[in-house]
Amino acid sequence: MRRTVHLFIGASVFVILTLSLSHVYPLNFGNLIFGFFAVLVGSVVPDMLEPPVNSRHRGFFHSRRFLKIIMAIFCISIGILILTRLPKIPVTILFSGSCLLLGYIFHLFADALTRRGLPI
Repeated sequence: MRRTVHLFIGASVFVILTLSLSHVYPLNFGNLIFGFFAVLVGSVVPDMLEPPVNSRHRGFFHSRRFLKIIMAIFCISIGILILTRLPKIPVTILFSGSCLLLGYIFHLFADALTRRGLPI
């Protein structure tokens, strides 16, 4: 899948996430800027870790196993963001990290829809 498609998917998911979180958690403009940048980076990181030089470029960082790990970490980070208001963890860092993971997750979801799919 092309990089621009991954970026578009990441940006679309970011809009959905921020609209969902805005009813539960107040996000300021700085959080949104850092989060948007992070989701775009997360959308292209898998192909930076394993460059698509041929049809067999999908290794561990493009696997279903790694997807499960990333999804678990994402759920924990969103849970911490929504359920607690920890003063020692800056919201910008936690929200940006969640957005980075979200971009990565949807990169793998998009790759899973191709003919090649994701390896185990």
